[in-house]
Amino acid sequence: MKGLEINGYFTIVENEILDLLLILKLTKHEIKTMLAGVRVLNGFGKEKDRIPLSLLTKITRTDKGDCSRAVKSLIKKKMLYRNEGKIGINRDFKQWQGVG
Repeated sequence: MKGLEINGYFTIVENEILDLLLILKLTKHEIKTMLAGVRVLNGFGKEKDRIPLSLLTKITRTDKGDCSRAVKSLIKKKMLYRNEGKIGINRDFKQWQGVG
């Protein structure tokens, strides 16, 4: 079997993030928002960044209210963090609510 051929643009995602998104009890809006955050941050090689709500709603095709609630919930669950107006992924996965 020939090795995997990668063409075009791609985003590197830690296996642990994917594994946890599959097993944690999250709403569909939380999953979509988390994946959008991974796409924006990992896709551009950033640890944290200012991510406008308008960008998240465009990527997820979710309404502004649902997206805003999902971001707040993911921060409360310690999956995302906000620091100086920037959002990042908490890579200490043991802190994520529901893990452990």
